[in-house]
Amino acid sequence: MPKAMIATLLIGFMSAAPANAGTCPAAASISQAPKGLGFSYSAPGGWEGESPSADEGDLKTFTFANASIKSDAVVCKYKGDNQSSISLTLKKSVMPVGGSSWQGGTCAGSDPAECAFD
Repeated sequence: MPKAMIATLLIGFMSAAPANAGTCPAAASISQAPKGLGFSYSAPGGWEGESPSADEGDLKTFTFANASIKSDAVVCKYKGDNQSSISLTLKKSVMPVGGSSWQGGTCAGSDPAECAFD
């Protein structure tokens, strides 16, 4: 098969591949570090947040609650025991992925995978 034809086929396959949708971090991937009277939180991929009123043990109790898309960021909220909560923000302009649990700019799925964005 001529090299030009192979290159054309490869380009066609690559452009037809779906984009990798992003999701909020899994609660288990969130890291906690002391900051002032509370804690700062981060997760792989550039996610950041903080809570001045958090307790050290809160991290173990966090579960995904919802996500929202702002003009220049995605905000993922996690709730824990004793009314504790945090929000992690990824500063990036995104759009909801079709077929997910988004209603307008908010997604209240119980699993981050239900709130995919691109």
